[in-house]
Amino acid sequence: MSDNHIICAMRPGQEYTSGLLAKLCNAKRSAVTRELYEAYRGGVVNRYKKKGVRGFVYVSKQLNLEFE
Repeated sequence: MSDNHIICAMRPGQEYTSGLLAKLCNAKRSAVTRELYEAYRGGVVNRYKKKGVRGFVYVSKQLNLEFE
């Protein structure tokens, strides 16, 4: 599985857990968690704790592309 496979499955502004992304990408939760952590450390996604949710909630950052 490529590293971008999990991140590309995320839509900007939508909240995801590692369990949900594992189901969407048909991957092991541990592998998804590892990739999300690396993406968080690299500044690609934000993560935070949410009451009532097991683990972290991840949100991909909105990219602002402007062409002149």
